[in-house]
Amino acid sequence: MPEPIRKNIRDINPFADGGKLPEKEIKSSTLPREANHPQFFLSNPDWMRGARVRGGMTTYLKDAEQYAEKIAFIMMTLLPKLMKDWKSLYPNPNARQFPHCHVLNGNALKRAKDIINEIYPDADYSSEYLRNIWQFGFSKGIRLVCGVNDNDEIYPFFVDYHHLLNPDKNYNQQDFASFRYCPKVLADVSDEAFENVRNASILYLSQEKASDLLDEVCVTCKDIVYEMYVELI
Repeated sequence: MPEPIRKNIRDINPFADGGKLPEKEIKSSTLPREANHPQFFLSNPDWMRGARVRGGMTTYLKDAEQYAEKIAFIMMTLLPKLMKDWKSLYPNPNARQFPHCHVLNGNALKRAKDIINEIYPDADYSSEYLRNIWQFGFSKGIRLVCGVNDNDEIYPFFVDYHHLLNPDKNYNQQDFASFRYCPKVLADVSDEAFENVRNASILYLSQEKASDLLDEVCVTCKDIVYEMYVELI
């Protein structure tokens, strides 16, 4: 699993060594990180990926409509509240005020690790993020499962859309095992299918047809294309 990378100040500001500043100052449209707010790594491309493991734990959704509803809630309600109330809920949240924000342990931690292993097969549990796994949630049964380090940096692992880490009769009435929707997985399957079709098209070309196509390739590229074709067949 890739660790979040912190850029060197010289990568961010090319004038950090005292070089001449541009004549016209360019103002950033983003605010610097505030002292009482955490840093949330949206750079992880798989934290909203669908996954399913034994025991009924799943992060797949019913359909595109449900996906849109859940993602809108996460981005417009859950994450802003997490940032705003961070110092009140981490590392010692008020259990009455934030009952759904806490470190994971017991069966809930086991279920979380099962999903993490499914999404990230190369998960390294010596990572500071995987040694401190939390869930954050406020309403609607949605729980964000993340690793947190000593610098208040939050690395999202997955979303427990259906409140399955800690099963509850108020949330667990649907047949979640039948859910199959995840845009990320669908995109991966489509890419794989396209690649298979592309390769199959090459494999089933007759040698005569392949030779005709090869004649249309420029001299510079002909040897390269021929080697690729031979390798495939």
